[in-house]
Amino acid sequence: MERRKSLRQFMMFCLALLFLTSAFIGGQPSAASKTGVLKIGTATSLSGPASAWGIPEAEMASIYAELINKDGGIAIGDTTYKIDLIVTDDKFSPEGIKTAADRLIHTEKVNAVVGGWTPAVTTIMGRECTAQNIPLIHVVRELPGIEVVSPKYPVMFNLGWPQLQGLKVMIPKLKGGALPNVKTVALMSKDDMLGRTMMNLIKGLKEEWEKKYGLEIVFDGMFPVTANDMTPWLSKITALPKKADLIFAISTVPANLAMIAKQSYEMGLRIPVVTIPPLTDVGEFNKIAGYEAAQFVYTTGCAPWDFLKTSPRYKEMANRVRAAWKDKHGTDLTFGEGMAWIANHLAAYLSAARIAKSVKTEDIVRVLETQPIEHFYGTSIASGEKTYGIKRMLTHEGTISKIVGREQKPVAFFGEPIP
Repeated sequence: MERRKSLRQFMMFCLALLFLTSAFIGGQPSAASKTGVLKIGTATSLSGPASAWGIPEAEMASIYAELINKDGGIAIGDTTYKIDLIVTDDKFSPEGIKTAADRLIHTEKVNAVVGGWTPAVTTIMGRECTAQNIPLIHVVRELPGIEVVSPKYPVMFNLGWPQLQGLKVMIPKLKGGALPNVKTVALMSKDDMLGRTMMNLIKGLKEEWEKKYGLEIVFDGMFPVTANDMTPWLSKITALPKKADLIFAISTVPANLAMIAKQSYEMGLRIPVVTIPPLTDVGEFNKIAGYEAAQFVYTTGCAPWDFLKTSPRYKEMANRVRAAWKDKHGTDLTFGEGMAWIANHLAAYLSAARIAKSVKTEDIVRVLETQPIEHFYGTSIASGEKTYGIKRMLTHEGTISKIVGREQKPVAFFGEPIP
């Protein structure tokens, strides 16, 4: 009898030891202490003039969230969370942002807001998130009067490559590598606030470009946002006494860019066409611009699977998103750079939450301000040392990509930050 009792006690001890061992493998309790749902909101352009970017960005982020849930969720502290990504339409307008902010913050009561790339995000969503103490990670171009990481909004963080700083060195970087023979540049841009801001910035670099890089600006012209016929401006470029080696279409939508590429090629201007905004669909762009003309086009950004500093873990996830997209649509994901927006901000938020072992705003903010944050485009830290002294701006390298066949391939990188 005593022997059976001792054997039973020994077996119970072994079972208890096995349970404790399995519970702490990996340095944290097993999945199980608690489960929960993490509500993450985003506002992007599902309608309006920017929907060509907003729709695929939202879908890529949704696929990413679905894959996390398929893997069992994400462990944060002692809780395993499933992700509930709530997508709203900002309609590319202040009114749309207000409606989206009200739904996400007051109706859905989200834990965080990610994504967003219209200036109204910083003034409307930033204000609302601050009032309700909800973290906001976004990417908004730095413009006069737009505070992307204002001290007024301590829960707001900017994550992306520094666009206006990158704009200053985009052409010099190409001249220093992929396009060494470029000496003269013709400037074109759409005539809106962003286009005028960018045009003035580049024109202000005229002397610096000439002295430092041997680049001469030989033409500048603004066209209406809705313009399809670019020949009035391209005719002036072809008539220049000094031939242009490159067209810098500073600020364009894909339709503008396609017409510039197509019509310049047809007019015999077989020269590179470079722009800042990324393309949403290279295959469709090739159809509009013409395959041969499209091969002269350079834009910014690249997919995480082509980015040099993407870790194997995030590269694997990016390729899973790509495969899921192909399964759903039957075509390859040609706007992989769109993962640098909503999906990347979600990745950064989750990275911060894992480090903090908490979803409390004060813990997330502290980590974002002080710790290296891994995401689809490497690792960023908002220490202030590499982010213009600002502790709520995270940056990563920018890329310049060329259309090669029906894909975009990186040909140049510029660092973080741009001097």
